[in-house]
Amino acid sequence: MVVASDYSMADEKVLVRRLLERGVDGLFLIGQQRYPGTLDLLEDSGRPFVEAYISDDIERDGYVGFSNTKAAAKVVDYLVALGHREIAMFAGITEGNDRAYRRLAGVRARLGELGIPLLEKCTIELPYDMDAARAAFSNLCDSAGMPTALICGNDLIAMGVLVEAHARAVDIPRHLSVIGFDNHPLARHTLPPLTTIDVPADEIGRRAADALVNAIEHGVLVGKCELEAPLIVRGTAAPPRHPE
Repeated sequence: MVVASDYSMADEKVLVRRLLERGVDGLFLIGQQRYPGTLDLLEDSGRPFVEAYISDDIERDGYVGFSNTKAAAKVVDYLVALGHREIAMFAGITEGNDRAYRRLAGVRARLGELGIPLLEKCTIELPYDMDAARAAFSNLCDSAGMPTALICGNDLIAMGVLVEAHARAVDIPRHLSVIGFDNHPLARHTLPPLTTIDVPADEIGRRAADALVNAIEHGVLVGKCELEAPLIVRGTAAPPRHPE
């Protein structure tokens, strides 16, 4: 059975309770944040569960994922090495989504370590939607103080930026560097091909499913597994036109 909470932790708790009442053998959960009492429900049930797509600051076992914080730092380091100092972010909605939160927080933290402020006036949260990204980038183009680099919390946001940039004759990466997150199957087909973080989604799914099946069938505890999420360099990032 597959259910979706649409990033609502309260709805997730209700769905978890219903699944447990239906007698499921185990649960595969996405993300780290849980509504108060959800973990108690899971642990009191005695059913095995695995949390996926996470690995940041987790003290308990039972997860398979990657560090969004470390991945965000890789993006920052790459842009700074190219010479960028005016960096902004189109992040996903962070409320109820620890992955989006960690990506934004990771960018801020790494920039802070390097003594570079994130351009907050150009940094916003928006849905993982190309139309929303196009509208946000259109507004950015009409405002003062365009950054030299824009980090996007998801490839759909990045692709929306690329489409709107083309419509507005903003040359990527000559006028603006853009980096995505996820390595969507279409990312290598954009014009230019999108530089992005390669989230090992297939491997996460396989390992998490294997861990859950082993827990159900053989009583093997779900442990900890952190995978790498490398930066895939393609064609949407370059040195800024006017480096400091």
